[in-house]
Amino acid sequence: MPIKSYRALVKAAKDTDTYWVEGAKHDFVFSIYRQLKRHGITNAALAKKLNVTPPYISKMLKGDENLTLESMVKIARAANGRLHLEVADQSDGLRWFNVIPGQKNKFSVNAEAFRESKQIKESISIPVEELETYAAVSNNS
Repeated sequence: MPIKSYRALVKAAKDTDTYWVEGAKHDFVFSIYRQLKRHGITNAALAKKLNVTPPYISKMLKGDENLTLESMVKIARAANGRLHLEVADQSDGLRWFNVIPGQKNKFSVNAEAFRESKQIKESISIPVEELETYAAVSNNS
């Protein structure tokens, strides 16, 4: 078999479910790490909340566990978070952001400019009024 270029290998990998499963695991673990750090929760404390052993938490945070949706919800809640799932078209570029109470963010600071942008109004898939509500909540936090 001839050696393929890196780009060709990545393209071929993206055609497999395994690639996308591993990406979803990575996203979940990364978000749990972020939650633990934000709330100062240690792996041992998370293990205690979940009534599991610390080695299980280490294994899970390495992405070595095949987690069920139920276990993902339990882990997220134990880390003071919530699980949020979204299915989008494969061609869509997705970007998530958190509105953190009491902290300014680009979304809240630029809410007025966002509201005024005709180009964005025409390209978004949810009503601008709903986005304005989120911006107002963010600005008042």
